Amino acid sequence: MLAQIALWLPWSFFGLPFPAPQEPVEASSVSCLAQAQASFQVLQQTRQWQSETRKQAMDAFRKAEDQNSARQEYLRQIREAASKSKAAEERFLADFRACPWRMPENLSDEAFYQEGWSLLGRTGLQTNPGEAVEALELLIRHYPDSASARRVRARDLPKALFAHGDLALAESRLADLAASLEGPEALQLRLKMGDLMAMQGRFDAARALYRQVVSGLPEDLTRRDPNYRAKVYGDLRLKLVGQPAPEIDVPTWQGGEARALGEMKGQIVVIDFWATWCGPCRMVMPGLDELWTEHREDGLQVLGVTRYYDRGFLPDGDGGGESVRDIAEEEFLDHLIQFRKVMDLHYPFLVADKEHFAAYGVTGIPTIVVVDRDGRIRFVGVGSGVESELRLAVNLSLKSKN
Repeated sequence: MLAQIALWLPWSFFGLPFPAPQEPVEASSVSCLAQAQASFQVLQQTRQWQSETRKQAMDAFRKAEDQNSARQEYLRQIREAASKSKAAEERFLADFRACPWRMPENLSDEAFYQEGWSLLGRTGLQTNPGEAVEALELLIRHYPDSASARRVRARDLPKALFAHGDLALAESRLADLAASLEGPEALQLRLKMGDLMAMQGRFDAARALYRQVVSGLPEDLTRRDPNYRAKVYGDLRLKLVGQPAPEIDVPTWQGGEARALGEMKGQIVVIDFWATWCGPCRMVMPGLDELWTEHREDGLQVLGVTRYYDRGFLPDGDGGGESVRDIAEEEFLDHLIQFRKVMDLHYPFLVADKEHFAAYGVTGIPTIVVVDRDGRIRFVGVGSGVESELRLAVNLSLKSKN
């Protein structure tokens, strides 16, 4: 039956084999649940095909004599596979959402419901955070011991709660989630509870929670230790959150008139420490540009702070690009100008130095900092997964009188 339904769905462009149906299936006779299950089957097969495509493309790239042309072909195949996988994901999500997903019919189909609720949670962060929270809570309720539920508790649900913006709900649920977990995940959730307090200007309470997290951890943790991230990021928060933002006053700006950070009091300032060669940095940049465009008239400033590197990356505007080596210091600004143009970014870039990075405790990029109107740091996040927290921190700072 599922094979018949799958043939009815327009998935032929995937090149995925399905058995021929014995009888034609009319669209009206296909139940909502069966259609979503067929879409899920296609999604699973497409992901498997994507994985095989990656392996084959990488093998061909490694064996090729002309590495430049082989690299372009490799990237083309990877982008094509990712595009088809995304299309399959979107189709399944649409079919799953069309069903009564709040009232599951057959909970024994664990993979189906876990995937559907997870996708609703991840994709709803920007478009429908209330629905995202609801879907992720369902996954935790019905499959509490699954690996998916553990990931949702530690990562996806906190993001959805930040995106939802109900501060009381977020604080209560983060406390519940932290109590339900042990080890590194629980420590990370307590740090997020502190972040929520700091965003509201409750710096003493936030710093007390940060201190509680790091005080029980050894000073000499190695990167392999599962608590390493909690220690490093807890220390970073204690260094910065609630404190006056260290001054950044550099002459080299691209896309604006040079100003010292201290001259921006009265504005909300987002500082993004980044580099062109950093993939996660490039991932967050469109969101930063959107945030700046949306709120610049409300008093928001976004500063992309980088420093000289002799290597970089230049996107091609089509999802690919090429690495750049041996950039001379006098050529670095031209590299930034070209990068900014291709990425179609509008907020200013600043060229700082290692001392500025050190003043903000930057050990990994992107490191993103939110400075309030009084010049105090309300939020610091590391990596490309902090968009929900960043947006909430900015919105609360804009609403605050201080």
